[in-house]
Amino acid sequence: MAPISMMKLRPLVKKHAGRVRGVSFRPTSSQLFGITSHQPSDGVQREETQRVLLELQAELAAEKLKRKEVEDEIAAEKTKKQAVEDKVAARKIKM
Repeated sequence: MAPISMMKLRPLVKKHAGRVRGVSFRPTSSQLFGITSHQPSDGVQREETQRVLLELQAELAAEKLKRKEVEDEIAAEKTKKQAVEDKVAARKIKM
């Protein structure tokens, strides 16, 4: 049987379901980001985020296209260089 002091404390102790908060010395998400993960974002913020995302995706696509063009130019230059080297080698063989 539990001691009387424990019987008196038992109703004061609450049992918490879910995660325990405030135990760590690390900063909380609300301290880092200014909002909690449970707060709904408003429509304006969502639209702005969507706009920025679309701009960044368009910028990324443009950069990928530029990179492809540069890679194609490099490949063409390598092909030309190889053709010149082949001609030089062919001339040396004829001599």
